[in-house]
Amino acid sequence: MTRRFALLALLLAACLARTTNASTADPGARSDRLAVRDMAAYLELDQRQQRDMQSQLADFSRQWQDLRRLAQAAQPGSKSSSPEVPLSTVAADLCRQSKALQAEQRVRLRRLLTERQVERLMRLEEAFSLLPTIESAQALGLMADDLALPPAGLPTGSVSVATSWRRVSATPLPGCSAETRVLKEVELNGAGEPKVGEPRSSSRN
Repeated sequence: MTRRFALLALLLAACLARTTNASTADPGARSDRLAVRDMAAYLELDQRQQRDMQSQLADFSRQWQDLRRLAQAAQPGSKSSSPEVPLSTVAADLCRQSKALQAEQRVRLRRLLTERQVERLMRLEEAFSLLPTIESAQALGLMADDLALPPAGLPTGSVSVATSWRRVSATPLPGCSAETRVLKEVELNGAGEPKVGEPRSSSRN
C-alpha cells in the first residue's frame, strides 16, 4: 500500500511539473538531458556529439533566460520598463532577437550531425507535417489515438500514461505575440458545412 501511494505521489508530482513546464515552455526550457538522450538513441549520436550538444544547449539556455528576463521587464507596469521607449518597440526588438537566436540554435546544433543523421532528422520533420492527416485518421477510427508514454521528466520504463496530442497554440518566443494568419475566408455552404472561399480584400489607411 505504501509503495502504491508513493508511486501515485510520484506520478502526480510529474504531472504537475509537466503542467508548469508547458506553461513556460520555450526553446531554452526544452533543452534537457532527456531530450538529448532520446535524440542520441534515434540519431545514434556518439559520446562526443552528445557532449557538444549539451554544451551548446547550456549556452543557448543562458541566452534564452536573458531574453525572457528582458521580456518580463518590458511588460506594462514593470518597474524596469522605460517610459521613453514604447513597449511595442522593445517587444519588436526582442522578437527579432528571439527569432535570430532560434535560427542560430537550429543551425549550430545541426552542424554537429552527420549527413546520415540529418536525413533521419528530416524524417521527423516529415512526420510532424503529417500530424493533421494523422488527426483525421484518428477521428475516423482508422488508427489509435493514444500512446503509452511516461510523463515528461520521467525515464521510459518507470510509469506509463495513455497520452494523446491535441492542437494547442504554440508558445510565443520572448517578445513575440502568438502568430495567427488568415489565409482564406471560411464560409458555410448550403448544407452548413465549411467551405473555403477567396480571401477578403481589405485596405487600411
